[in-house]
Formats: sequence, C-alpha cells, structure tokens
Amino acid sequence: MFSGLRTLLLDDGSMVADGGGYNEHQDCSFLYFRAADGRHRLELIARGRHPQVVAQHLARHRAGMTEVEPPADQPLRLLTGAWATQARWPHS
Repeated sequence: MFSGLRTLLLDDGSMVADGGGYNEHQDCSFLYFRAADGRHRLELIARGRHPQVVAQHLARHRAGMTEVEPPADQPLRLLTGAWATQARWPHS
C-alpha cells in the first residue's frame, strides 16, 4: 500500500519526491512530497521499515533535485518544510 500511494501521488505530475527515511524511535518509514508549484508539502507515513520504497523515492528525489534547485538550498528548504508540517499538525 505504501508503494502504491507513493506511485499515485507521483504519477499525475502534481507532486514531486522531496526526501524521506526511516524513524527507528517510532518504527515508521516516511516519504516527503512537494507540490510541483513548491507551495505545499505532504508527508506519507507507514508503520515499519520499507527500505526499497524509501530508496526508490530518494533516488527520484536526487534525480529531480538537479533540475529543481541547487544543492545548497536544499537543507534550508527541508528544515522550513518540516517546521511548517509540524506547525500544521494536527490542525490540518
């Protein structure tokens, strides 16, 4: 299901891969998506380890990064996106 939702979000072109990983403290894998216009961000979370799905997502993110933004801008954008996501939880 995690892989299927990822595919659904990416295939229509309105969302792009924007990072992800595994949180060992909460035992969950997570994928970040960014709207193609850069104005919205989404976090998809699944219980447990999903290394293949995360690896595919990160590879797509790295491939798209070269076209979208210089690497020096990425850490700041990731931090501000995470803060915005946390600020909206659970109110969204």
